[in-house]
Amino acid sequence: KPLLLASHGVPAWLLTAVFGHNDMYWQRLIERLGRHSLVGTTVRDPQRLPERFQKWASEWGIEHTVAVYLAGMTDRFCDEQYTSLIELGRESAQDWS
Repeated sequence: KPLLLASHGVPAWLLTAVFGHNDMYWQRLIERLGRHSLVGTTVRDPQRLPERFQKWASEWGIEHTVAVYLAGMTDRFCDEQYTSLIELGRESAQDWS
């Protein structure tokens, strides 16, 4: 409940008064939760996207474009990890032979 209230702008001093801890505790917690929002950061600043995705954003909408961009990053990462694990497996198999 405190984080929900904080997301609606309730100040840290009020969260401290109601839920305990201290103001710095709530400030750090709130700041930490929002730090790694790649989607939120990209949606707020579409200029961070590669140029072709910026063009798509006007056509498809920024939320859809960011989802496509992140899915591509995830797919590429998975492909790279799969390839490296296959290579590692081949090396291990050669060690056993």
